[in-house]
Amino acid sequence: MNRKTVFISSVQNEFATQRKLLADYIRQDALFSMYFEPFLFEELPAQDRSAQTAYLEQAANAEVYLLLMGEKYGYEDVDGIHQDEDFRVVLWRPEVQEGGTETLLVDKKIIRIIQAIRGDTKTAREIMATMQLKGEDNFRKRYLHPSIDFGYVSGLYHDAYKRRDQAYYLTDKGLKLLSKLLKK
Repeated sequence: MNRKTVFISSVQNEFATQRKLLADYIRQDALFSMYFEPFLFEELPAQDRSAQTAYLEQAANAEVYLLLMGEKYGYEDVDGIHQDEDFRVVLWRPEVQEGGTETLLVDKKIIRIIQAIRGDTKTAREIMATMQLKGEDNFRKRYLHPSIDFGYVSGLYHDAYKRRDQAYYLTDKGLKLLSKLLKK
């Protein structure tokens, strides 16, 4: 039987003890341990990618995201981003039906870039124009790089993303998701 992943999260220095206790409880309880596997980011081994990328990927793939909120979590700004000096992550996860009862959860920014590219090959400026975005740094950080990191988008020149003539296209994974979005 496949156990569901429970991503247990809070601000790094707040609720550390409670996160650990909750994970231990799930692992040791006879019933919970049959159906759930807790995930704590601090237990993830070192990897060859950024901590933020690893965190977001694990959170996006978890079936349950359990957030412990205290005094230091932050606030929601105009972009829907929760911020404070210790913590900055947003995970908006609209559901896209994968067929049957399985559901794929994807960040809405990735969905927007997939819908902007469609089946074409477009430069960053063309994608930004379609999405009606102006800040290139913001676009790259919040839309383009996560879409590439999660395997939905790729560049024509894989090792030179800052080339002037760089253009982007949907990978097979991106095309598959686009097809599901168009069927909705």
